[in-house]
Amino acid sequence: MLDIKTNSLVFEYLNKNYILKLIEDQKTFDQFTHDFCENDSTGLWNNVEFMSKLVQKDGMYLEGGSNSIKKNIDVCLEAIYQNLNAKKFIDVSIRKIVLDKFINEIKEKIKNIKKN
Repeated sequence: MLDIKTNSLVFEYLNKNYILKLIEDQKTFDQFTHDFCENDSTGLWNNVEFMSKLVQKDGMYLEGGSNSIKKNIDVCLEAIYQNLNAKKFIDVSIRKIVLDKFINEIKEKIKNIKKN
């Protein structure tokens, strides 16, 4: 069991399990993201699993992602599902692909709702 504290030492943030537990707790989530937004922690901002969970909380966190994250179709798709405004942070090289996929998935969901 991980003990989540708001005054954690920086090395504790490097433990993936600690990070995943931390971002699931809304109370400490805000402090955690503030701490990391103030620093250049590209290791976390380049981690697909971490960024996937982060953009599910707020798609606008895609802005802090590394260039490779901003080129990751799945992470970008999760970000715009959470907040369509995150589309501006998707790398231009895949933006159309991600938006087309998003639109097609929404159309499919609407079609399925109409069937039922």
